[in-house]
Amino acid sequence: MVSMQWTTWRRDVIFLLMGMLLAAAIILPVGFEKLRSEQERAEAAEQEATRLRKKTDALQEIRQRDLEAKQYLAAHSQSLVP
Repeated sequence: MVSMQWTTWRRDVIFLLMGMLLAAAIILPVGFEKLRSEQERAEAAEQEATRLRKKTDALQEIRQRDLEAKQYLAAHSQSLVP
């Protein structure tokens, strides 16, 4: 009777280990593929953010120069009028 219970227990452990290996063989590749695609998406989003930040900085610099030019013209326009 004891040997039959021991055999059943060993069989259950073997099936458990086989099930875990099968699950890992399916889940790990899928998980790594999802991780890789998420990293690519994050890199693309970071590149887009950098591009937009540069564009925003350039526009802000143009606005600042325009404001300085208007201030210069306003300050010196009176000296140009006779």
